[in-house]
Amino acid sequence: MKRPVAALPSKLAVALCLAGIALTALPTQGHAEETISGFLFMKLGNIGTRSEGPQYFLQGWDYAEIAIAKKALLFQSDPKLQPLVGHKVKLTGAMLGDAFDYTTAVACDGTMECELPGR
Repeated sequence: MKRPVAALPSKLAVALCLAGIALTALPTQGHAEETISGFLFMKLGNIGTRSEGPQYFLQGWDYAEIAIAKKALLFQSDPKLQPLVGHKVKLTGAMLGDAFDYTTAVACDGTMECELPGR
């Protein structure tokens, strides 16, 4: 009995795969880096499912809530954001869709003042 020979991917399929990898490795273009500050809090999302976990939000000084994209799986807490929950923070990053994709997160304590409107 002959074994089936594994089909090799075509050159076009390999080129498209490598192009997809290269495109995802590029930095996001058109999204300006910005800094936002406010009160960081957490809500439990996807309650009652296997992907139940924390969702992070930043309440700005105008009381608007901005969703923060976490750097963890749905059911896991974000290792950088979790220690800052319940504190005033300053996040640097870019808005991607409905959520803010942060690159740095810093707590506003006595050594650093957050930017308050009108000051």
